[in-house]
Amino acid sequence: MNWEETKEAALEVATNVAAEASYRPNGLRVNLYRLAKLVGVDHIFEAELTTPALLLKNSAGNYDLFVKRGDPVTRQRFSLAHEIGHVLLNSVVELPAQQWSRLAFAQDPHEDRIEKLCDQMAAEILMPAPVFENWMGEREWSAFALPEATKGYSVSLDAASRLFLHLFPGKAALVR
Repeated sequence: MNWEETKEAALEVATNVAAEASYRPNGLRVNLYRLAKLVGVDHIFEAELTTPALLLKNSAGNYDLFVKRGDPVTRQRFSLAHEIGHVLLNSVVELPAQQWSRLAFAQDPHEDRIEKLCDQMAAEILMPAPVFENWMGEREWSAFALPEATKGYSVSLDAASRLFLHLFPGKAALVR
């Protein structure tokens, strides 16, 4: 499988698994704890970390996920979804267990394609493009639509803005 095929398959897996975890009927947020359980994460902890998150294989052969204590909830949610992306990517690439922990370095020694792909997977998990597009389409276009999206999806304004600009490139303006 080449890089483009890997990327396409990984994003599709992220979309499908997020749909499986289902969205709350009264809101847009994916239940990341439910999603984590579905993909084999046994525990999620807050910890004093120097990075936003850490994913470790535990003695049961599943994963424990740590997020940085003190980070904003939106950052913690993105970090959780990003690390879930690593687990899902492993299912797409199907590397032996001993190589999995070095996936990013083994496959991508000079670039950070794996990390960028897991960021894309996290964005798709948190704000699936078709759901976001429908949700935005139901709203009046105003300066309040994106802040409303950040609350509904529990994501940063930056994340909602990036997806908005990707889906609606002719509908935005920069105001100084």
